[in-house]
Amino acid sequence: MKRLKLPHIWHGLAAVFLLISMPEATAQFFNISQGFRLSGQVISADSLLPLRDVNILNLNLKTGTTTDQNGYFSLQVSEGDSLVFSIVGYERDTLVAKESEENEPVKILLKPRLYELRQATFYGVDNPLVFRQKFINLDLPDTTSYSPLQIPGMKKGAVAQDPAGGIAIQGPISLLYNQFSKQYREIKKLGKLQKEDQRAAQITAKYSREYVTRITGLEGERLTAFMAFCDVKDEFVLSASQLEIADRIEECHENFKKEQQ
Repeated sequence: MKRLKLPHIWHGLAAVFLLISMPEATAQFFNISQGFRLSGQVISADSLLPLRDVNILNLNLKTGTTTDQNGYFSLQVSEGDSLVFSIVGYERDTLVAKESEENEPVKILLKPRLYELRQATFYGVDNPLVFRQKFINLDLPDTTSYSPLQIPGMKKGAVAQDPAGGIAIQGPISLLYNQFSKQYREIKKLGKLQKEDQRAAQITAKYSREYVTRITGLEGERLTAFMAFCDVKDEFVLSASQLEIADRIEECHENFKKEQQ
């Protein structure tokens, strides 16, 4: 059997000691990025007040955290990581982490999300019967009396020009056109936004960070990482019972703990 010479053994032990005692040099030697701690505050762009419970997700590391009651946050990142800041009622914002900001807290300004709605006038009535009678007797102007507009290939009188610049097609087809007018589209858009808000409220009522914390005991960055790992779909939350949701969370929690080991 070939024996190692004593000097070779001492050289090996010395190399191991240097690697253990100098982690920064080891990381630099093997080109391992240790990352850095990024801290800052999230505030509202209009009121300049701090925003609490803002979700902060690191898209690269799939980790995250939330702001405290004063809008402050702190999490481990690496150079070039993309951080997404989001909260209900505000527009999302993205920040690319830079190591030069390690010792200087960053300030994130989130703009409120605005909904522009068409002006409406409301009138009070005594009872539904009075409203129905007034609606039946409502005198509406004739919006189809436009000056003729001739289009090549179409019969004369089949098309009329809208004073606002559009086109009105006479006859039964005009009913379909009116259904897709600007006012009708705005009403549909408002209805869609209301449905989306109702859907989001239903999901939050059955599956939220607070509810997951009560089941798993996770908080902060680990809670955000767990929810990204579990990835419970909105369709499942809406269709499942509260017991089924709890079972799914517990099952994901067991897999999450195994993944972290």
